[in-house]
Amino acid sequence: MRYLIIDELNSLQYKTLLDYFLNNCQHFSVCSFKIHKKDLKESYENFFENYSYCKCDPYEFLLPQHYERGQKFYVYELNKYTKKFICNMKDFSSWRLPNYPEDLSFYKDKKVIFSTITHENMMIFNDLTKEITEIISKCKINIRPLDLV
Repeated sequence: MRYLIIDELNSLQYKTLLDYFLNNCQHFSVCSFKIHKKDLKESYENFFENYSYCKCDPYEFLLPQHYERGQKFYVYELNKYTKKFICNMKDFSSWRLPNYPEDLSFYKDKKVIFSTITHENMMIFNDLTKEITEIISKCKINIRPLDLV
């Protein structure tokens, strides 16, 4: 069952979750959509150019649910360079067009464990492991089930 974070995260909650994902996941992904290139910022293009060497085959992964026609996922290895870039982002909603690709997600064993839908300010846990449940409790992160049983 998937769970939705129902409040905005404060900086401590964000940093705690991010630290968990960066230390326990092997990959991350972002999305692009059909948009005029002239509308995109240089930072958007630079992301894809600077980290192309870390790109993985998305067909090897269980990706987050697609929600829009033309949406394309790009999966990358988490390494010291990509982690540093991700750590420089202020929060999960910083991954937003036209400055950056959208919908940051994290993968453990090629399965998405956390995903975002940036333009909707949605943050989703795909599974509540013991470790994630402890973080949610310790950081007082409010969640609710996203899927109907």
